[in-house]
Amino acid sequence: MFLLDYLRFLKNEKPVWFWAFIIFFLLHAVVIYRQSQLTPWLNYGMYSQKAYPQASYGGISIEVNGQPFNYMQLNDANKEMLSCPIRLYAELKTDSLMYVAVYRQIIERYTGHADLINLSNKLQNSDESIAEFPAWLARYLEKSTNQPVDNYRVWEETYSYNEGKFFPNKSELLIDYDAQ
Repeated sequence: MFLLDYLRFLKNEKPVWFWAFIIFFLLHAVVIYRQSQLTPWLNYGMYSQKAYPQASYGGISIEVNGQPFNYMQLNDANKEMLSCPIRLYAELKTDSLMYVAVYRQIIERYTGHADLINLSNKLQNSDESIAEFPAWLARYLEKSTNQPVDNYRVWEETYSYNEGKFFPNKSELLIDYDAQ
């Protein structure tokens, strides 16, 4: 309603602006129809690009005290606090020495400052902090489930998608934690 009143006002009082608006609107409609890009207003690839099925999909499965834990029921922040560190832990557990060596090499090569090298030692994940992660995750799961966690297991699961259905491919145990 407001838009129509405003367009009537523009047409009667400021016809140049009215026709500029109409031309802009029509050009914008053509660009959207052609699925092109009109920056800074519309970048078709950012919002409307077709998503094709992938060969495989991955996910994390958590079992707490012998019971499946559906972390997807948590709010978005807590889901991310569970899934992202678990994936990083799995990556660091296998490649931690290479990761540390590459990181240190970059700092030494491009800066050479002893203070930055000491700072990088504090910022990067040490083997001790990587080893402490399962205990931290147990405490976080206790907060998320509101019950004591005696043990838990975390799997990285891979699924294939075929004919509209997901089929499990493989399951790799990432963490097997027991509080005793």
